[in-house]
Amino acid sequence: VNKMNNELLIKISKFCEEMTKRRDNGNSYGISIGKKYIKVGELRKDKLSCAEAFIDFEGNIYKASSWNKPANHIRGNIFSEQNGFESMGYDGFINYLRGG
Repeated sequence: VNKMNNELLIKISKFCEEMTKRRDNGNSYGISIGKKYIKVGELRKDKLSCAEAFIDFEGNIYKASSWNKPANHIRGNIFSEQNGFESMGYDGFINYLRGG
């Protein structure tokens, strides 16, 4: 069952726009919808060429661990007041965990 809804799609679209703006490298960022996660990555010829982040259907944002796997810890949430932008640095990359 696909748990995608319009509000989530709108928020993710804004998240991709912000990532595109912060990266400022001429590339745009888009999504691929899977069973458990929405993969966010750089678009090349209208296809994802890399995985930058994963977002679950509750809006939790994860850094990508690999092409098909998110890292273990949540970096932010797409439904936060900042639209999930707190999960990425000034350069548009998803933040590593701090401390430890």
